[in-house]
Formats: sequence, C-alpha cells, structure tokens
Amino acid sequence: MKSTEFDEIKRKLASRIIELEQQLENVLSRCIGLEKVKNRLQSEVEKLTSELESVRYW
Repeated sequence: MKSTEFDEIKRKLASRIIELEQQLENVLSRCIGLEKVKNRLQSEVEKLTSELESVRYW
C-alpha cells in the first residue's frame, strides 16, 4: 500500500468519524428534548389524574 493510499484512507476515516460524532450529538440533543417533553407530559397526566380523582369523590 502506498503512502498516498494510506493517507487517503486515513482522511476518509477521519471525515467519517467527524460525521458520526455530529450525528451522535444530534441524537443526544433530541433525546434530551424528548426527555423534557416526557417529563412535562407525565406531570400533566399526574395533575389531570389528581383532578379526576377529586371530581369522582365529590
């Protein structure tokens, strides 16, 4: 294998690593956002459940 071929492969791999790191950051960011939405919705469900129970026993 020639040095230039090796350097080309190395460059392509480095580029792919950067691309995958960016994808990972995007996925992690999306996960954080979804976790926040989940927590907000869970809180809302708990609030509505409590209100429903209050109405049932009225």
